Amino acid sequence: MPAGLEPAAADATAAWQRVGEGVLAGVCHTLNSRVTALWGLAELLTEGADESLLALFRAELERLERLARLLHWLPRRPGRGAERVSLADLLPELVELHREHRGFEGTEVALEGDPLTPPVVVDPAALGRAVLLLLSAAARLAPRGARITVGYGPAAGAAALTIRAPGAELPAGADALPELDAARHLLNGASEISVSHETGSAGAVQFELRFSTA
Repeated sequence: MPAGLEPAAADATAAWQRVGEGVLAGVCHTLNSRVTALWGLAELLTEGADESLLALFRAELERLERLARLLHWLPRRPGRGAERVSLADLLPELVELHREHRGFEGTEVALEGDPLTPPVVVDPAALGRAVLLLLSAAARLAPRGARITVGYGPAAGAAALTIRAPGAELPAGADALPELDAARHLLNGASEISVSHETGSAGAVQFELRFSTA
């Protein structure tokens, strides 16, 4: 049950979420179909067409195709089981998807990773939602215009993923942050999640997730 909601309100919220996820999944499928049709049309128009206009058309199609791939993260539901997941493959799409959040347009997100990071064992849909939740928490806590850094790398027989927000302030009862609670619930013990706060002029809030690589 979402924190702070009465049972009836929580049930209504969950029901609406299921409907929304179903509609979004259908939109993603339709969008992919339309992109495929447009690529076919682009091929038919190639002969005798203005090359500069075709290049612009193809570039826009590539952007639309990329957006369709990103949107598929939203209706993906956790629960299909853990598998070996490459953070290097997964995180760029999640960071790019977070940039579409209208509430955090003034916040920059940078991705810094170690290419030698081993795959982690986790439910990819659960990890995707957890990362998006913690990115949103970091952006909410950070001052406007802050540069949030998402990093990952090997860590003493495991793999660590960090989300660092410079200049952010950690509220009292940080362990009760709704995004943190939700991320812990989603990962259900597959990752240890901690939050830390550095004070001073260069203060920062950092979330850290540690995963098994076995």
